[in-house]
Amino acid sequence: MRLAEKTSHRDTLEVLCNLPGIKEPNDLVDISRYSPLFNSHLQVCVDRQVLPVASDTVDFMLSKNLAVDHTMLHILLHKLGKQNLWLRAREVFRHSLGVGYYPGVSAPAGFMTLIVPCRLGEVELALTFEMFITVNATIILQLSETTTSCLSITLRRTQSVESEYLSAGSRLLSAACIPQPKLIVHYTAVNSSQEQVFTLDISSARRWLRHNHLWATEVWTH
Repeated sequence: MRLAEKTSHRDTLEVLCNLPGIKEPNDLVDISRYSPLFNSHLQVCVDRQVLPVASDTVDFMLSKNLAVDHTMLHILLHKLGKQNLWLRAREVFRHSLGVGYYPGVSAPAGFMTLIVPCRLGEVELALTFEMFITVNATIILQLSETTTSCLSITLRRTQSVESEYLSAGSRLLSAACIPQPKLIVHYTAVNSSQEQVFTLDISSARRWLRHNHLWATEVWTH
């Protein structure tokens, strides 16, 4: 029965992908009106734990500029991470980041600073840590063992409720324990905008790179 259910979800996605105007663009068809159909299918797949089909649904929607429901995207990434489907999680996050679904995330290469909005979940934060370390890999690997340089993380306020912002700080610290090997992140200060600032330990970032550099470079810098 379970196999039949999964097959039916895959078949449903195939039907949606072949709706008029999607594979063969047609000026008479506004495909944006299909977004609710795709999002409904995405929700069913996520609710029923058919995560590979859910991931493919998101990737297809993004490739066709169909609006993905932010809440479902957040839940999907959370579930992918919790079920150790990290290849899928990275693929979905990287694609959605690349087309503008995480405008508050900033990790410019070579600047040793990461800015993340406080609404991110643990899995999304863990993925931003991977990206942050990887885009700064050249600098991190060249620093001496006794360096006083640091990797800085700023938790940007996007919530007006103080308790929610503070819980985001705890979530950020928890997210550092997800990558393997674990990362060491410390709370350091509050900046002039009353935002929490953390430091990511250079030695733990270097250790993570030595274990993951090859695949991480392929994922986060290409």
